[in-house]
Amino acid sequence: MEHGTLQNLPDLDTRMLSNFIYEINIARRHMSTYPAGHPMIVMSTDKVLNLLDQLFEFRPEIGLGVARDALMFEGEWLDRKNPVYRDFAAFLFKRGIAAIHFMRHADRDELIRLNQLLRAERAEVQERGGYPALLESQGIAHVKIVPVDYRSFTTVEEERIGSGDYDEEREPLWENFLYGMMEGVIDPQGSSLHMPTDFDPRLVAGILNRKSEGQGMTGKENYDAVITSFISHIDTAGSGLRGAAGYKGPGNEELGELINELNPELRRQFLNSTFRTLDTQKSKAEAVLGAFPEELIIDSLNQVNHQKMQVSSNILNLLGKLSRHQEGGPARSNIQGKSSLDKLEAGKRMRLIFREEDTEKFIPEAYQNALNTIVSTDQISLLKNDEMEALRTVLDNQSVERQTSAIAFEIMTAGAESELESTLQRNLVDLARFFLETGDFIALADLHQRWVDYLNRDEIATFFLAEEVLETLHSREFVAETLDALDRFGSDKQEEVRNYILAVGTPFADELIRRLAESESMTVRRYYMDCLRDMGPNAHEAILAHLQDERWYLVRNLIIILARQQDPALIKKLYPLIDHPHPRVHQEILKLLFAYNRPRAERLLLDELQTPDIPTQLYAVQIADQSKDKATQRQLLLILRDTALNDELLGLKIQILKTLAKIGDAGVVSFLEGLINSGNLLHPRSFHRLKIEAIKSLGLYPAKAAAPLLEKLARNKNSEITSIAREQLRLLRRRTQ
Repeated sequence: MEHGTLQNLPDLDTRMLSNFIYEINIARRHMSTYPAGHPMIVMSTDKVLNLLDQLFEFRPEIGLGVARDALMFEGEWLDRKNPVYRDFAAFLFKRGIAAIHFMRHADRDELIRLNQLLRAERAEVQERGGYPALLESQGIAHVKIVPVDYRSFTTVEEERIGSGDYDEEREPLWENFLYGMMEGVIDPQGSSLHMPTDFDPRLVAGILNRKSEGQGMTGKENYDAVITSFISHIDTAGSGLRGAAGYKGPGNEELGELINELNPELRRQFLNSTFRTLDTQKSKAEAVLGAFPEELIIDSLNQVNHQKMQVSSNILNLLGKLSRHQEGGPARSNIQGKSSLDKLEAGKRMRLIFREEDTEKFIPEAYQNALNTIVSTDQISLLKNDEMEALRTVLDNQSVERQTSAIAFEIMTAGAESELESTLQRNLVDLARFFLETGDFIALADLHQRWVDYLNRDEIATFFLAEEVLETLHSREFVAETLDALDRFGSDKQEEVRNYILAVGTPFADELIRRLAESESMTVRRYYMDCLRDMGPNAHEAILAHLQDERWYLVRNLIIILARQQDPALIKKLYPLIDHPHPRVHQEILKLLFAYNRPRAERLLLDELQTPDIPTQLYAVQIADQSKDKATQRQLLLILRDTALNDELLGLKIQILKTLAKIGDAGVVSFLEGLINSGNLLHPRSFHRLKIEAIKSLGLYPAKAAAPLLEKLARNKNSEITSIAREQLRLLRRRTQ
């Protein structure tokens, strides 16, 4: 999996760093989703702390630089395509954060308060003194936030631009912006050195062109952040820059002139950064682009037309509008690689495209007719709920990420070059992470199945591939995150998660067993048991390996899971557990013996009913209804006849009455009649309770044998006996109707 370009950091576990970013992004989301003090907030925060502790083994401090949609670690950009990195970066960038540092000894309360603080809007933070002041007031001593400060972009450049001494009180953003770009330096703690107060855009462009040719585009990754900061301080009313003491420096016109003089590759990169920034600051877009030279507008449209740049529909519409209004006038400078004829032709084409009244030339006739029909309709009927749900399902199934996954497999199946295949493989790992993060387990199961099918195509493919995708999906970390998602997404996702678990199979077995042993929720334990049962043979090896666990309740549950498989060969492997020291485990094995080895089970059951140990007798009585041996029934009646009746024996005898009722032998009714009509001078109160339980059990016996006795008891002088007998008589008659 591609976690970033961190080859220069061999002592750092990059997967651990990636996990840290994933978990802290989840933790800050939980702060918005769950109320304060919710266990999910505590759990996710503890995961972050655990990963930080591991990362601190390599470094005393973990710092992340922040761009608009990317993260930097120790001078290296992390994977810019990773959706989680981009999400976390965008979240921090929106709050005006340039960097965030975590130091040793941070605790749970600090991180929770940090996430609460990060929920505040940027304006609110500024009103309260900024992040440093808020961190101090909240007692967050082991996290440092560096806010974005355009005045801090600094550099040292041997070739001066312009002249004049630097005036700190009149420091314009434009010079800082130019110097920062030339060196690729964004140092929030730096200071400006020899800052000029005027400049020549052509000279600046020449320096940038030479640096790009000689140093391989040093600092190009910083354009987005620098241009964003520059444009945010443009004074649209005066077309300059807002500075200290009312100073207005050069602005959008100089930006256009500078970009116009750059070489094609640099120009494309600067334009991309500018368009992306303007798309987020739409109020300034027209003012900035309106000051651009005509040839720069036309060149931008030409590059979009040839798919060398991608811009939003808003920016594209604005460029088209500007191309119509900028008629005539000599070019301010030559654009490298394009003739005047090319520019004029491109301008004509784009003006034609953006003529609003000619849309029918570019829209299929059938589609245009449908649009006209909709517009002419006075009233549009709303979709019904079932129709809307069906439409939503169709749209859900057409997600870009799902289609990207399918396309990647199509390319690999067609026979991609090894380098491309490796890239696609890393992308599939990122997609798997994305599907997990967003709870799309249907897409995740589909990706897994496609990968399994791909690796099973032939031996050559399997041999030459690193199989990193399956290694990731089968890793303990990924498995654990999948099961954690049950808490995050709730019961709505249980079936999808279970289907994914069954698709993956064996890698989930150990983690399911571990959680089965630790979960305090009966509902959750049942879910885990159902998953292990439905996994069938894929879970058998792991289950058999855990049968020696010291926790009797886990062993009992694992026996129940295997018993549901109804596989005689598998059941035989459980027989040695008949000697397990805990009676509940022994009881489960005895149940299996009744199903698969009845003679042995009958012998063992009778032996245990005859033992003087009452707890052993009790567990045996609880399953004695499975016996068909008359000797077992006689032993049960023998225990009932015994006049001893302490609390422990009373519990045993009540259980015997319940077991005999389940067996339902009509011959036992006469015995019960004798017990009900007798007494016990030594234990009258306990014996009365036993008689009441005997009457309650009569409703389960054959009606022909039990009804006469219940009718007689219904006329008894004791009101309690009368009431119970009448109720049992009604139940008996209802059961036999």
